Amino acid sequence: MAVKRGANLKRYIEEALASRPEPKIGPDGPAIWPAWPYLYEELNAAKITAQLSTPETSQARLLERLKALPYPFEGRRRDRTFYDKAQKEGVLEILLNPPFLWIVRMAWFFQLDHARAWEQYRNQISQHGYPLAFHRDLMNEIAAHLAGIERITRAHGVPQDWLKTYRAATLSELLRQASVYYPEIRRWRKTPSRLRPLSLAVDTQMMVLDALTDEFAAKKIENQELAYQLTALICTPEPTLGIHQLDPTPDTVRKNDEHRRKKKTKK
Repeated sequence: MAVKRGANLKRYIEEALASRPEPKIGPDGPAIWPAWPYLYEELNAAKITAQLSTPETSQARLLERLKALPYPFEGRRRDRTFYDKAQKEGVLEILLNPPFLWIVRMAWFFQLDHARAWEQYRNQISQHGYPLAFHRDLMNEIAAHLAGIERITRAHGVPQDWLKTYRAATLSELLRQASVYYPEIRRWRKTPSRLRPLSLAVDTQMMVLDALTDEFAAKKIENQELAYQLTALICTPEPTLGIHQLDPTPDTVRKNDEHRRKKKTKK
């Protein structure tokens, strides 16, 4: 029974996610603004968006990062900064302006959101001030209700579309509760069974790296090492950057990228 219950929950969450368009990011920013949390009213998102401030503020912070550390961060030659290197390679404009600036802001948003969500998880209290167990139980109850409705309509030979409006509203509420209990759903649009523990930091790194790689390719720039170095700089939390360290290191970003490529090759 527990297996079937979990399967139903997964299926309904997938259906609810599929019914909502995935935000797209263009030169003028995300088609849905803000680009986070994609779904529903979000108390954490409003606070973090205010903390993140304006695109101009993000641009200034990124500029500070570029000027703060020597380049390369790991290597023998350290007589110039990231800013100097970016300027020399002709990528400074790419880094400081949209559309790549939107990716930077998303990465920083995810970091702040994850930190806040993790603190709430430790306290077992949701952003709404209720026990997480409440949202979990309500989520499971709504999934069970949807399954019950399906059984009744099948038993009486009634088309599922007869309750189309009600079903859509119920799926919407299910996703709202699921996104509180599983905040990763909002970020990556994945159901719980497809989420990997401790993968969020790596996923964010790969998001930044992929965006950089695409921008470099469009400008016919071939410098993967620079992409690794810049990804590490962008993805390092501010407190760590403040002590002139990078976490992840460029080598960590490289290894994560290689690991991802190997997994794709095996498939």
